[in-house]
Formats: sequence, C-alpha cells, structure tokens
Amino acid sequence: MQQAMSQRTIRSYIQPSGLLDGGRARRERTEIEHQIRQGASRFITIEGMARSSGELHALASGFLSSPPQFSVTSVVLDAAIFDDGEAIGPDQLGMVDRFKAHFTAEQDLMAEIDSRLASGEVMRDILVDIRGKLSLETADIPITPLAIYEDTRNQILSELETTGRNFGDDVAKRVVLFRKYDKKPDIHKKPKN
Repeated sequence: MQQAMSQRTIRSYIQPSGLLDGGRARRERTEIEHQIRQGASRFITIEGMARSSGELHALASGFLSSPPQFSVTSVVLDAAIFDDGEAIGPDQLGMVDRFKAHFTAEQDLMAEIDSRLASGEVMRDILVDIRGKLSLETADIPITPLAIYEDTRNQILSELETTGRNFGDDVAKRVVLFRKYDKKPDIHKKPKN
C-alpha cells in the first residue's frame, strides 16, 4: 500500500513600510523588500520568495545541491494588503489582523515618543519609562494579534534603545520621525459584495 504524502508550506511576508502615508509614499525603496510594487514581480518557490537576483541564485543553488523530495502543485494567495491598507483574499491564516497589530504597535509607539519629545521630555528618559511599562519579553513565538502587538513594541523599543546607545539620541529621534506616519492608513478587509 502506497500512501501519498502531502506537504504544505506556508510563508508570510510583512513589510509595513509599503503602506501609504495619507496617499503619499512614505518611505524610500529598499534594495530588497517584501512588498511588490506596481509593475514588479516576485518569484515564489517552496523555499520562499526571491526578491533579488542574488536570492534567486541562492534558491537555485540549493535545489541543484539537494533536489527537493516534492514538487509544487499549486500556490494559493491567502491574503494581500495593498498600499492604501485594503486587504483582499480569504485570510484563513489571520495574517491581516497580525499585520495590522504589527503596524499599529509600531505607529502607536512612534506617536507616543514623538508626542513626549514635543512636550520637552528627553529621549533617553522616554525610552526608560516605556520599557518599565512593557510586559517582559518571552521566548514564545507571538501568534495572536495582541501578542504580536506587544512583541513588536518590545522589538522596536530595543532597536531605539540600541540606536540611542550607539549613535546618540538625535539619531534615535530621526528614526522615530522616519518611521512615524502622519496619517496612518486604515488596514481593513475589502467588504464582500
């Protein structure tokens, strides 16, 4: 008796910088990005998404050295979020809510820091105060929107603390201004007709 083996690989990509800030592109292009810009394309394989010729070469080299034991029979797009925040797809994996939690955590943190800086507080003191109010980081992989929100705030706060220590408060302030949206896009699922 032969039994058919089914292997399903799930990949997700989150890049909030692809969203628009009040209808305007907010961030500079990065050399390698997860977002797919108008007129661009991405090559999807069982090993992930190739975003550059170097990544494609690395994926191809991996296949040549150890051929896969299975082949791709289909690809399903579960959800996609456009740069204005509108999401399409069945979203069976709940990625839209996870993406929204990630983006909201970043923007809430940036808005809080920016507001406190505007009222005259010192960057270093702000970061220490926020760190004292955050829940402790855990080794668990965050999967719920709430856990993703908290984990994202912890990660970004750690980045800002490290930037402040290594390069000074002025550079950390510039990071906050760069990452903060003036008008956050409304991340929402497209209404069903």
